[in-house]
Amino acid sequence: MYLCCCPAWAETEAPKLTPAVRKAVYDAQQAMEKKEFLNAEKCLMKYARKYPQKPHYLVEFTLGNALALMGKEREALSHYKASADLYPDYAPIWQNMGKIYFDMKKYEKGLAVLTARSYLAPIKKEEIMLLGDLNNAIGVFVKAAQYYEKTLNLENSPTDYEKMAYAYIAAHRHAKDIDILDTAIKKKSTYRLNFILG
Repeated sequence: MYLCCCPAWAETEAPKLTPAVRKAVYDAQQAMEKKEFLNAEKCLMKYARKYPQKPHYLVEFTLGNALALMGKEREALSHYKASADLYPDYAPIWQNMGKIYFDMKKYEKGLAVLTARSYLAPIKKEEIMLLGDLNNAIGVFVKAAQYYEKTLNLENSPTDYEKMAYAYIAAHRHAKDIDILDTAIKKKSTYRLNFILG
């Protein structure tokens, strides 16, 4: 499972990190690096019990990550939502919620979360790809391909081209998928791209 863990990625100035928040998040991150997710949860819950009047978005976000990594997706979502209520401009919250909904096969909810997030600030490549994956999963292939196509101006890999080509193939837009595959092969030819092209 890929979760975003970037404490500095936000579009506006974040709420202040107090020494207590820094310690709780640092201790939790250290525990998570050792795959001690239960200890990470304990560090963050200790902060929440000690400072119930001072909830912090980064504590809630990190707790969401720890719970998600323990396989407690529903609990993780509640903490991501709490984090978003405290600081909605923090983009990784929305990306992680979208990813969890995707993993839970709740594609429409994942789309709603990421679409709402896209109105807050510029959207990152990973989120655009996830929007493509979510649309692909619910059978909206043209929309999926359009999201994948948006990433072509960004750094991309042959896999990105493959996803886009498959989405256009599923949408019965064969002229479009051939153009995309030709472009991809010119940039970096791979066996899979050549196989798709036939």
